[in-house]
Amino acid sequence: MPKQISLYLIIFLAAAVLAALVFFFWPQGAASSKSFAQCMTERGIVMYGADSCADCQDQKTLFGDDFQFINYVNCEFREKLCTEKGISVYPVWAKDNQVLIGLQSFGKLSEFSGCPI
Repeated sequence: MPKQISLYLIIFLAAAVLAALVFFFWPQGAASSKSFAQCMTERGIVMYGADSCADCQDQKTLFGDDFQFINYVNCEFREKLCTEKGISVYPVWAKDNQVLIGLQSFGKLSEFSGCPI
């Protein structure tokens, strides 16, 4: 019985050390989404959306707290601007005369913006 307890203790300690290493050395996603959002804004990417749009809310959730770095136009409050731009569905990601319509992955947004993830 003591050998079995020692084996379990060794396995437990090894797992704890591995978990600690992963926790401290794994690349932090939050930092990369922040720099990704900032890069998109620097390159002139704008997201047009509305509070009533479920896909817009999902898009914001994808960025989490880093959505604050996205250049965002709420078309419920800036209806005239959105109408002038021809935007009637949401979300829309725009750069110059190019647009992406609908909920987008970081991969698609990276291709569109040229910003690394």
